[in-house]
Amino acid sequence: MVYAPKNQPYSRDYNPIATLAVVSVIILSLGIAFRIVSSEKRVEENYILVDIENGDTVWNIVRDLYGDEAEIRGVVSDTLKINGIADGVIHPGMTIRIPKTSRLLSAGAASKI
Repeated sequence: MVYAPKNQPYSRDYNPIATLAVVSVIILSLGIAFRIVSSEKRVEENYILVDIENGDTVWNIVRDLYGDEAEIRGVVSDTLKINGIADGVIHPGMTIRIPKTSRLLSAGAASKI
């Protein structure tokens, strides 16, 4: 409660409701920001980031990560969808996300991650 002298009206210098509103907005903003950062981190933990070089194809990258014997058709399809690659064409300089599928990862791929 704010007290003002009897002969002066209530001062607008301090408004507890406005202060509470500002503090609440700041706290909510920080919470949202931390949630976004943590969800981005979670996404990165579920994907292998690969920088595309000349001659790379999604199929070859996935095969190198998961091995020749693995059923990689689904991973290739998922990779194209995740990265918004409708025509299947990738270009040098791009970075794409390959979904991590632990049951398919070869022993050699685990060291690349």
